[in-house]
Amino acid sequence: MKLLSGIVLAPLVWLCLTSVGVAAEVLLLDGTTLRGDVLAIEQGTVQVRQENEEIRLPLERVLSIEWSADAPDAKASGELLLLDDGSRLHIVEASSDGRFVSATSPASGPLKIPQASIKAVRFKSETRELNEQWDKLLQKPSADDMLVIQKGMILDFLPGVVTEYNAKEVLFLYQGSEIPVKRERVFGMIHPRKSAGAAETLCRLLSRGGDELLLRRLSLTDGQLRGELLANVSVELPVEQITKLDFSLGRLAYLSDLNPEGVEHTPYFDTVWPFQRDRTNTGAPLRLGGKQYSKGLWIHSKTLLNYRLAGEYTRLQCLLGIDDAVAENGLGHVQVRIKADEKILFDEEVSALDDPRLLDLDLTNARFLQILVDFGKGLDVGDHLVLGEAKLIK
Repeated sequence: MKLLSGIVLAPLVWLCLTSVGVAAEVLLLDGTTLRGDVLAIEQGTVQVRQENEEIRLPLERVLSIEWSADAPDAKASGELLLLDDGSRLHIVEASSDGRFVSATSPASGPLKIPQASIKAVRFKSETRELNEQWDKLLQKPSADDMLVIQKGMILDFLPGVVTEYNAKEVLFLYQGSEIPVKRERVFGMIHPRKSAGAAETLCRLLSRGGDELLLRRLSLTDGQLRGELLANVSVELPVEQITKLDFSLGRLAYLSDLNPEGVEHTPYFDTVWPFQRDRTNTGAPLRLGGKQYSKGLWIHSKTLLNYRLAGEYTRLQCLLGIDDAVAENGLGHVQVRIKADEKILFDEEVSALDDPRLLDLDLTNARFLQILVDFGKGLDVGDHLVLGEAKLIK
């Protein structure tokens, strides 16, 4: 067995899969992807079998674990439960006694959730016409519960207090009187926002049925995941219902998701080439060395990008090279200079003849990041630089 170096995550997490393993893709922080059977995740490490080799690596190096989509996606139910922590669960048979909401999740079974942890309950199925209205109501500040009523294709609401509800009716305190409202008339209910808790999210779980669960703890044994939401609610579901475990929350930021504090572009001739996020200037996917990247930057010479880091990040990681679309024709030659504050981290020529380069640059305590793509030896012909999977690591 090969042990990949790194610091072991504190034993908040204990996971274990059966030795049979479940085929998955394990994406690491450095951009490496391991494909094979996930044999175990326990005591802060992940054990993966690739062909006849078993690899063991620290969980803190793992960005995500994604299972294949061989099994059909579970059909999402019409009812939806939104928690204050950001979790979303598709449910059926929701009811409340005023203290707890009881429901059944098609993926994880019976649930009992404190009413205080609920942000909203939607009883009706999603429709394109009503989604925008519902989303606006979710963002609307209110000190009261909002009982959302559907009138044709219009959503309206009454302010008051939801005391309890069942399959037949919702008891609603309105202007001092408790009135029963037929459940069939109610689109959903939205509760006042509470202050966010201080609990740290370990990972985000995505299910085949469309659930999104923010977990503070989890374990996976005998093909069954047992987790605890930030709202101190326990859930359990089979690994066959899981599409992804995302451990990236709060640990990194993609450059393509950030707005530069400053952008300077100096065209060689008259054509202006704005830098692009997650695509080329033609809208095509980013490609380097025959591989496609869903995240990254496309930059034409001469462009200067400035980012404010405020000392929050420790590393810049990316794959750097000339866009395959022009590199295949031998076009593209630029000078790339990357600085953290006034310290030059990288200053080299990059041409279509070069293999893509993996950069891992130290940003410790840096306040600003500057990326300059300057003209090279070929005027600006084919000067399309790609920074694949460009990300800042905390």
